Amino acid sequence: MTIEKYVFVNPLKGVNYGIATYINQARSALSNIIETDVIHNINKLNRVDFQYYVLDALRKFNPETTLFEFPETYAASLYVNNVYKIHVRCHLPLAYAQEINNQKIDEVRFQQEMQVIRQARCVSSPSLYLRNRISKDSGVEEDKIFHYRNPIIGHLRKEIQKKKYDLLFVGRNELLKGANFLPELAAMLGADFKIAVVGQRLASLNLPSNCINLGELDNSALKEVYKSSDAIVSLSPYENCSMVVLESLKAKLKIYAWNTGGTKEIAPEPMIRVVNFGDVAKLADLIRKHKEDIVVDENYDNAIGVINNEFVLGVKRIISNQEISANSGVPYIFDPKTRDTAKDDILTIVTDNWRCAQVKYAVDIFRAKKVYVISPESLRLTEGKKITFIENRIKNKALINVFIKRSKKVISEI
Repeated sequence: MTIEKYVFVNPLKGVNYGIATYINQARSALSNIIETDVIHNINKLNRVDFQYYVLDALRKFNPETTLFEFPETYAASLYVNNVYKIHVRCHLPLAYAQEINNQKIDEVRFQQEMQVIRQARCVSSPSLYLRNRISKDSGVEEDKIFHYRNPIIGHLRKEIQKKKYDLLFVGRNELLKGANFLPELAAMLGADFKIAVVGQRLASLNLPSNCINLGELDNSALKEVYKSSDAIVSLSPYENCSMVVLESLKAKLKIYAWNTGGTKEIAPEPMIRVVNFGDVAKLADLIRKHKEDIVVDENYDNAIGVINNEFVLGVKRIISNQEISANSGVPYIFDPKTRDTAKDDILTIVTDNWRCAQVKYAVDIFRAKKVYVISPESLRLTEGKKITFIENRIKNKALINVFIKRSKKVISEI
């Protein structure tokens, strides 16, 4: 059957995350192509709870005529039945960020994020760089991962008068965003450069006096800073398809970055210029050299047009029935060798016909922090933070085994 609706899933808890911005842009780009919808994490659930919440949220859509786009983040599609058509759009597996930030790798989450990629009907990446790495880590052949860049919708009109800031940096104080390079770069640029700095925890950096720390800003205030800036620098050692860079193109800023990740794939010179990673002196020379350059609007408009057209064509290919066949949709089975820290607090009840009173009785006896009730039909019992019902009409044993292996105690009437 023809795909009639395209549903995005956003498992993250806030509206300022890059995935939320991407979804808004993508829905605008597809507004004349197909009807879209979004499943939000409105209750700000953690990763495990959202994986189960989404099972119920999908039920209001027709699985034959709906295509669902999940990010690999949170592994939200982990337990979804393969009757649903799942497209995984890759953004940034948490382990990649943890690796750069010298943090302990969350092996359970990484295993799950790679698994949702393996079991999806189709997979896509906004950068060739990420596609190559995802292929190596997931085992999905690279030529089976679709590639098209994220869209850029709308314009941020720049003021004609002299800019308030010569250079802008947007990012948290962490190695992933390259904030550690900022003090040295700012010092090398000198007093002639007025640098706006936006993001979390940047006050702890030893920034020279030519930096103006604006702190963390909401989207509206940040847009005004974009409009008041002449150029922006991205210092991250890894970017996939950075929303900061996309927003900078929209605002028609000159963009400087390292020759790493996917940033250099977004647009060519003179919009984006790159130097080898870590060469702060060469980056400062490049920024200083092009300080007075004026890049005509037509260059930005043409680049944005190419990107948006690429995005729409990419999604069209995926929503055509012939293309939804990249992978097998094999259901995930939890590896019991991998420790799940939540396991001791979970009770699973597998039932055909338990009355509500019996379910409540079992919950009270075992005093589990989280209870999953798997039943062929929804029981008439109010769900709360403690009890979640998983409807399993076809008695899918693989689904049942997932819960059993994750639980310390299991009660079964089947």
